[in-house]
Amino acid sequence: MFSAVLLAQPGPIESWITTSDRASLFETQATNIDFRAGTASRGAAIIVDPGQAYQTMDGFGFALTGGSAELLMKMSPEARTRVLKQIFSTDGTGAGVSYLRLSIGASDLNSFVFSYDDLPAGATDAQLEKFDLAQDKKDVIPVLQKILAIQPAIKILGSP
Repeated sequence: MFSAVLLAQPGPIESWITTSDRASLFETQATNIDFRAGTASRGAAIIVDPGQAYQTMDGFGFALTGGSAELLMKMSPEARTRVLKQIFSTDGTGAGVSYLRLSIGASDLNSFVFSYDDLPAGATDAQLEKFDLAQDKKDVIPVLQKILAIQPAIKILGSP
């Protein structure tokens, strides 16, 4: 638990919660956290001084895996667009996620294991003549294209 002293614009902040049992899914909390001098109940004090700069943030985000893209593609186009706008849009109530780690090839979250150069046992393909993005063309690439249409300035980190 953190308590805080805020030097600029003190007051309450909104908070959200998601629980592992899915009873709450990114739900706004009824009570806000009050960041004002003298409201600390326990824990370390966090002092926010807008005149003091340290390191910068490159962005906030998460991973787009084949598994998450596969599930998004199972949604109706309208529902998928609504979810992606809630996550990536900077308009209205969108979260404005600005950084995306893109899983390259199958991850542990895919529904099955694959590579971009799958071959029969014992076969080799040193020239990558059988290299194929076919699986990602079904889910990851269409979802990524929709994300880029919503948030063209998003930063992407490719991660095998």
